[in-house]
Amino acid sequence: SIEIRVSREVSNSYLTQLWQDSAFLKDRTDRRVELSDRFGKYFTFAVLLIAFSTLFYWWVVQPSVAINAFTAVLIIACPCAIALAIPFTYGNALRLLAGQHFYLRDISVIEAMQNLQLLLFDKTGTLMQAGGDEIEFYGDQLGESVKSEIKTLCEQSGHPLSRRIAALYATYPSQEVEDYREVTGQGIEGNLNGHHLKLGSAGFMGLAEDSKSSVYVNYDGEIQGAFRIKGRLRPGLDRTLPVLAQRYELSLLSGDNERERHLLAPYFKDPKLMRFNQHPDDKLQFVKAQQATGKKVMMIGDGLNDAGALRQSEVGIVVSDDTNNFTPASDAILSAPQLHKMNLYLTFIKQCKQVIWVTYGLALLYNIVGLSFAVTGTLSPIVAAILMPLSSVTVVLTGVALTSLLANKIRGG
Repeated sequence: SIEIRVSREVSNSYLTQLWQDSAFLKDRTDRRVELSDRFGKYFTFAVLLIAFSTLFYWWVVQPSVAINAFTAVLIIACPCAIALAIPFTYGNALRLLAGQHFYLRDISVIEAMQNLQLLLFDKTGTLMQAGGDEIEFYGDQLGESVKSEIKTLCEQSGHPLSRRIAALYATYPSQEVEDYREVTGQGIEGNLNGHHLKLGSAGFMGLAEDSKSSVYVNYDGEIQGAFRIKGRLRPGLDRTLPVLAQRYELSLLSGDNERERHLLAPYFKDPKLMRFNQHPDDKLQFVKAQQATGKKVMMIGDGLNDAGALRQSEVGIVVSDDTNNFTPASDAILSAPQLHKMNLYLTFIKQCKQVIWVTYGLALLYNIVGLSFAVTGTLSPIVAAILMPLSSVTVVLTGVALTSLLANKIRGG
């Protein structure tokens, strides 16, 4: 049996307060593909100007040619090729990225990722491999019964470190726990077989704070030793982070303490951008502060505590060991083992914009050649109608082919 005490109403919880922030209330449905909008506006204006100029010229010089020339200009300069370039090119890019376990919400995310300046990373579960820590016990030799009691007490907690310690002694039998108590962020304690057992931080034991990641064991009022946890980066990040640091500003926002600062400091140039003991709202406010300076921000996190920052950022990416576990606040989901490919993903996405310019160049070349015949009155509307779809097909095939070719670099990464 358990006793549950409600200390605050749900409406007062920190997650509820986070969800009520303006970042979650804003509507993102007005995101547009800006490049297409800008290009299309000028293209339409130019075509109409050329068409009516052609009409007026031939109406004065040779009226019998005016209508045909005017119609041929409008047909041959159809904006279909330009309109199709982005959906097909970026759509194929979405498909290719999904094949590499990087799932983007829609093509507007691709455009947002092309203008980034600051990359924010969560630590635990994102940069640091969840469940991949090395854990050892330093101290007095623990008896079989004590190991069993430690395992049992840790099983009562959902904290990742408790779970890791419980897994260390998984083969030992479970015991009955009485007067269990957990202090958030500090430790746990309870009575087992007539003994009082406490596990937690140095502060929870009344000791001076430890710079290392340690879980102390207090058995009947005496310190028996401590579990030392050595975190480690996800495989490949030791090569990826320095490359990203050459192209972007990198920042670390962690809810944990600074025990692993020494491990991560070489990858983050500015110590002021490494922040620990950050609450969810702290992360959200940090993103807002950076955006206020004009920076385009991408947040990469793994949990609900990152939801506010993920939502506020221009791009929010959830790193997940299970792709069914994500937050709706995100713009993309990335399979955790693929995080080391982030530089390749960002490079590919930037190259997609270059592909768009290539397809626009082809469309523009086609229109220049076609219009040169149309304005002279030598191109009939029927021939123009036959030639017009060819430009659209060319643009679509070029966009799809080039993105597929560029994606090969990700597969080999």
